[in-house]
Amino acid sequence: NDVTVYREGAALCCDWASDCQTEDFPEAQCIGGACFLGECLKDGDCDDLNACTADKCSGGQCVQEWIEGCCNGKEDCNDGDPCTTETCDANKCAYKPVPACCKADGECSDDNPCTSDMCADNACANTPIPDCCNDASDCDDALPCSVDTCNVQHQCEHDKTNCP
Repeated sequence: NDVTVYREGAALCCDWASDCQTEDFPEAQCIGGACFLGECLKDGDCDDLNACTADKCSGGQCVQEWIEGCCNGKEDCNDGDPCTTETCDANKCAYKPVPACCKADGECSDDNPCTSDMCADNACANTPIPDCCNDASDCDDALPCSVDTCNVQHQCEHDKTNCP
């Protein structure tokens, strides 16, 4: 829908916007040598030099629509995930996992029943549980006469029946 400003029934030729502007059409523009009520005649008149926008002329107005997945810098790629590093290369976002990053305690299990597994500030912490054992070697009380064992509740037991 190209709109041409008419004065006395004829299209105006112009060199400058001021050649087109009247009291009735103060926003008129000179585009391609013709007076025009709007900022564009064709899509090419709307190029904003941004590789991430689709530039269109619609009803004499430029419209820039963001191209999904396109980026001009890593700030355009923020996925809100603290466990990824965002980069923008050739106008495309890339996401790389941050090594050893966690978001929940369940991601930190070291399969050791004698540690408390937590995720804090996106880092795992596997804190030893006091007086916990995995096998009899964790329970040595240094008494040669006692029999040291680790029970199913991961607690040490010291049988001193052989001790004087």
